[in-house]
Amino acid sequence: NFGKHLPCWKEGGRKACKNDPTFAKMEADKQNLVPAIGEINGDRSNFRYAEAPTNLKYTQYGNCKVYTDFKAKRFYPANYSKGWIARSYLYMSKTYNIRLSDQERKLMEAWDKQYPMDEKEKRIRALL
Repeated sequence: NFGKHLPCWKEGGRKACKNDPTFAKMEADKQNLVPAIGEINGDRSNFRYAEAPTNLKYTQYGNCKVYTDFKAKRFYPANYSKGWIARSYLYMSKTYNIRLSDQERKLMEAWDKQYPMDEKEKRIRALL
């Protein structure tokens, strides 16, 4: 999602950015690398993160409390992931001068506050 701001992206996406040093640095940045289930990661694609409707039934991925809204092109992450996602987005935005939309920035800032770092995340991020 972050590569779309680079000039090479406009000339063919990920393949066109293959040899771009900034893209390579962003793609390999450990703050941006998160283990993910392949099917969910593929379905999420480049959909924007959003708050899920309160009546949403999380049935797409078994016991995983995430939901991909293909029609609205939105992805609703599990509550336990929102803080990590927010801090990663805010870090990438600041580090690589990536402009987030006002709506996206507000959501990430809200999640960062609402879901603060726990001890496990602090230990993991310290190792990165």
